[in-house]
Amino acid sequence: TRDNREDYFQVITYMFRYSCKNGYIIFPYDEHKGGEIKNNIYYRKREIDNENKDTSIIELGLKIPQTVETFEDFCEEIKKAEEEAKKVFSEASK
Repeated sequence: TRDNREDYFQVITYMFRYSCKNGYIIFPYDEHKGGEIKNNIYYRKREIDNENKDTSIIELGLKIPQTVETFEDFCEEIKKAEEEAKKVFSEASK
């Protein structure tokens, strides 16, 4: 979508402005969209075509609980998802 494209362009702009090799987009997701699933976290790495060929945008999708009964259950499940996301983010940052 147009908004999605603009998000990518904004991340790429900041990456080149600050000479970053990796940019990250972290977002909520509720279904598998063609990326890899690591510890219940959507993961996709997109290479950016430049002369160095070592620059990429990494997408991390945090699964939002949809089938919980109470707010307390939601908080417990989202906390688990956040901890899993931290692990995947840490691995992707290496």
